[in-house]
This record gives sequence, structure tokens and C-alpha cells, in this order.
Amino acid sequence: GCTVTDTFEVELSVDQFPPEFINCPDTILVAADSGLCGAVVTWDAPVAEDDCGLVTYGISILPGTTFDLGSTTVTYIATDGAGNKDTCEFVVTVVDSLGPIFLNPPADINLTLAADVCSQPVSWIPPIPLDNCELDTSFSDFQPGDTFIAGTNTVTYTAIDTAGNESIITFNIVLQDTVAP
Repeated sequence: GCTVTDTFEVELSVDQFPPEFINCPDTILVAADSGLCGAVVTWDAPVAEDDCGLVTYGISILPGTTFDLGSTTVTYIATDGAGNKDTCEFVVTVVDSLGPIFLNPPADINLTLAADVCSQPVSWIPPIPLDNCELDTSFSDFQPGDTFIAGTNTVTYTAIDTAGNESIITFNIVLQDTVAP
């Protein structure tokens, strides 16, 4: 027998192109949810395309997660079968835009002054300020037990949270003078 020897080269094509995200979300800005110092945030998951097909994903935070106040970076990594990668990053920012609330705000108080007086102390149960995140300060222009003069006196309570959101409530103390001058 005859033997023929020939050599040839086989060129294998290796995928050198990474997948590409086609819909990476922009920055997401949301207000804190009522009653929470944060927000449940959802988004459409980004999708990557690849010229060789199959793409697997790594995700740092899933849609529907509760985010605290502030900014958080969310990262998606798409990897194709050859190990090529693309990254999609976006920022979720949660801000506190909710003002404090007052529990048990006082109703107007109507009193009649005795015949020989023009003023008197008045008491009430102060409202309780609450905030979904953190209350910074609360104050009132009058306190229970202060002395009020005849006529309509407006009492104002103010609460401010650490984000600078302010809430104000008022009620009136009406002292009627029934004695003619």
C-alpha cells in the first residue's frame, strides 16, 4: 500500500462578542411608601441579546424589593456561552416626600368665661406627631394649661421630619365673654 499524508488546518470560530442589553432601565426615582421609610420598587427586567443565543443573568437586586431611603445601584450581568459579559447598571433612589402626621388632633374648644374674668387657663391632650421615617422636631405656639383671653385663640402644632417635610395642624380655643361692658 500506498499512504498519502496531507495536513490541513481547522479554524474554530470562537464567540468574541459579548451579549448586549437592549433595555437597561434609566434611573428610577420614587417616593417612600406611606407608612414605610422606604419603597417597594418594581421595573421591567432588562433583556440581553447575543449573536450565539443563550444568555444567563446575574442580578444584584430583584424587582419588587423594598429599598431604603437613598440611592442604591442595581446590577444585571449577562453572560453568553463563551463567557463574554455585558453589564447593565441603574440607580434606584427613594426620597421621603411624606410629611409627618398627628395622632389625636384636638377639636375646637368652646368655653364661657365666668362673669368676673377676662381670661382663663385651658387644657387639652396634645396631639402626637409621627413620621414614616424620622421626626426632626415638633412644637406648638401654646401648651396645655396656658392662659387664653376672651375671643378666638388659634393653637398651632408643627412637625418637621429629617427630610424637611412639614405638617401643621390648628384648632381654636373660643372663650366667650357673656357679660356686657
